[in-house]
Amino acid sequence: MKNYISENIRKYRKIKGFTQEELALQLGVTAQAVSRWEAGVGMPDISLIVPIAQNLGVTTDTLFGMEDIEYDKLAVDKVKEQIDALYDENNKPESMVVICDYLKGEIEDNPTCYELFVLYLEKIAGISMYVDFNNFLKDSGDKWEKLRTDGIKKASIVMKHAKNRDLIDRVHWALAWVYIHEKDYDKAREHIEALPSVKSNRLQENIFSKLILFEGGFEKGMEKTKEIIEKEFEHYTKAIRSKIFYDFESYAYFADKESAVSFGDWSLGVMNALYARETLRKDMETFYGDWCFFMARTYLKAGDAEGAIAAYNKVKEHISSDKKEIILRKVKGACLEEVYHVFEREICR
Repeated sequence: MKNYISENIRKYRKIKGFTQEELALQLGVTAQAVSRWEAGVGMPDISLIVPIAQNLGVTTDTLFGMEDIEYDKLAVDKVKEQIDALYDENNKPESMVVICDYLKGEIEDNPTCYELFVLYLEKIAGISMYVDFNNFLKDSGDKWEKLRTDGIKKASIVMKHAKNRDLIDRVHWALAWVYIHEKDYDKAREHIEALPSVKSNRLQENIFSKLILFEGGFEKGMEKTKEIIEKEFEHYTKAIRSKIFYDFESYAYFADKESAVSFGDWSLGVMNALYARETLRKDMETFYGDWCFFMARTYLKAGDAEGAIAAYNKVKEHISSDKKEIILRKVKGACLEEVYHVFEREICR
């Protein structure tokens, strides 16, 4: 997004899907006037600035190019839809390279939309795993070096200029993974230590609900406080789920069977207790699908098809047919073929 109102009117009009005539009709001006604005020949009357911004779904600051990260959500959502369309589960690293090339073009057109920078860097971080484990891109000249160098350069821009803490945290997270896979553990540690930590008891959530209670008065403020508390526990639940996911992945791939199963059984009990609260059930299927995969992988790797079947039966009511197919595809390479087929036959009955 460049700092010219003419370019922004044209850009956001197209994002909204308006013709010049349609935008003109909504503003009470002629199509020729809109055409002149977009060509940079003239400027809209100041009385039209707010109506133009409202019709285009942006702020006036965005219209004038004065916001760095407040990019039109509709445009970002369209980019994310295209990313989903380009992603291929069966060819993950190759499709992520295609996505990076696509995002690079979007960034050139929107050089102050820092969320696009972060999406780009996150895909580069994903590719770094395949470069590390599978020697991906080793026969592609300097393709990987150019990608990671460009990603790190764009990460520096986000950390220097963005005001959105979430975007900056996502940058540190992605860079930590890039450096882990490059075996540069000192740099990885620097980015990890820049992330928020639950070691501090001074979290926003621990005091924000109290602010609402005092601000609204103890009786009147309690209703709003209850809403805040429910929302905050949703965030805590997601954080616990993510922590379990990352740690269970380590157990399932690298620990002995007994340790992994013990961790899995404990984590299922923790999440079952949390999901017993109605307001926290939104992400149940995601957790149970991941849990089932890690437990099945643990048992099948040890040649124990019956244990894998028993684990699946514990959560099968939460596993959709699509998720079941993904689990089967992912565990197939983790065990002997005959062990896999015992598991497959039982859960597909």
